[in-house]
Amino acid sequence: MSVINTDMKKKNTYVSLQFLRAFAFLGVFASHNLIADDVFSRWGVAIFFILSGFLNALHDVGKDDVISAKSSFEYATKKVKKIYKLHVIMTFIALFLWVISDLDKYLANMAKEVVLSVIKLATNLLLISDFLPSSGFIGQIFSEYNIVSWYLSASFFFYLLTPALVKITKRINKPLLISGILFLLTMIIDVLLVSFLGTDSAFWYIYECPILRLSDYMIGIQMGYLYASGWSIEGKSTAATSKGWILLGLGVIGSLALLCVGQVKESPIRWFINSGFYFTIPAVLLIFSLTMLNEQIEGLISKNKALRSIVILGNLSAYAYLIHVPVINLVHGVYKRFGTVNLYVWCLISLVLTIVLSVLAKERVGTHKNK
Repeated sequence: MSVINTDMKKKNTYVSLQFLRAFAFLGVFASHNLIADDVFSRWGVAIFFILSGFLNALHDVGKDDVISAKSSFEYATKKVKKIYKLHVIMTFIALFLWVISDLDKYLANMAKEVVLSVIKLATNLLLISDFLPSSGFIGQIFSEYNIVSWYLSASFFFYLLTPALVKITKRINKPLLISGILFLLTMIIDVLLVSFLGTDSAFWYIYECPILRLSDYMIGIQMGYLYASGWSIEGKSTAATSKGWILLGLGVIGSLALLCVGQVKESPIRWFINSGFYFTIPAVLLIFSLTMLNEQIEGLISKNKALRSIVILGNLSAYAYLIHVPVINLVHGVYKRFGTVNLYVWCLISLVLTIVLSVLAKERVGTHKNK
């Protein structure tokens, strides 16, 4: 377990995981465009959190850098640098759309609204908007103009801790045990929060709170370390391939089962699944198996244009994630002026415009280097 596979460390791109990123983004997009239930967004976010931890561990586990507050901050800022400019742009656009959506109300309380807007803008740009509950007076400051950027705020917090988490993971060297403990502990905390606060009041804590969502990311780190340690190496051997397809099948079945149950409005465990965390097990299976099967899936994708287009969307997902909600809101605002909004037309226009803008964003403000 303690021997790190050097081939795993050097590999920067897994085409199979870009395929998964695309579907995770589509789940989030469809939910925000009201064409799919919220549970699809929960699934997508869980995939992104775990995948982030998995890849960071996979790439960083062989390093033995000295950990300090300065180096951890530099690590975190390096991780978000690629999309931070886009975050700033989309935050200002979302602020503008928010102001004009109810301009009369804003102007009626202009002094107060300007002060609150400036402070809230600062928490957004400093990536601390998700550090306190987004309700009551605090919610007027610690919340997001571009609602999806809470994910970036939480991720920045995770990245600050990553060097220390990876080092601790290597020292303990019990990834499966630690993952199990994290999963059970988070489950217990979530149940207690819902029991005492109720489902609505507990939602921020169990879904957005960086401290509780850290479990997803940490489990991703444990799995990345497990993979890099040689538990299972991708390749063309019959045993590795068979194991990979079995795990992939279990991940797909598990995800579909939870997605179906999560849409049942009367289900007493709907809140349980909609917290997002409970997609952890199928998400891990999907990520692990797709990494194992990277060579096989890369071969399939190279022969199929439709599959290649999905991978392209996966490559754009980081940009599309920050762009899509302001686009959805803008398209709806313009569309409704011309008559009744058709849900599917609204969705199609928003998706196409999001992809086009994501391509431009990647070329203009992104970087083509893997970090």
